[in-house]
Amino acid sequence: MGWADTFTFDKEVQDAVNRLYIAKQDEEIGRRLQPYTEVIKAQAQAQAQRSFGDKTDGRLPTTFFGMPPEVVGPLLGTQQQNLPRPPATPAR
Repeated sequence: MGWADTFTFDKEVQDAVNRLYIAKQDEEIGRRLQPYTEVIKAQAQAQAQRSFGDKTDGRLPTTFFGMPPEVVGPLLGTQQQNLPRPPATPAR
């Protein structure tokens, strides 16, 4: 004996019930995967590096979009040293 199609909720109530159900499912999945989080993180990092390696020739970018590093650098404080420098333009 089932309850299917015997009553309905207002849209807002049904949406809340759906969100709660999904949140509980996500919580259960997270609980089950918790012992493996370090392995998952390491695999994600390795995949990110492989993906970057597949798309680059290993050189720093020579084209910058937005504000140049000289302008943004003071806004970033100590992170300024980590910004790649634009290529020097040859003197004429």
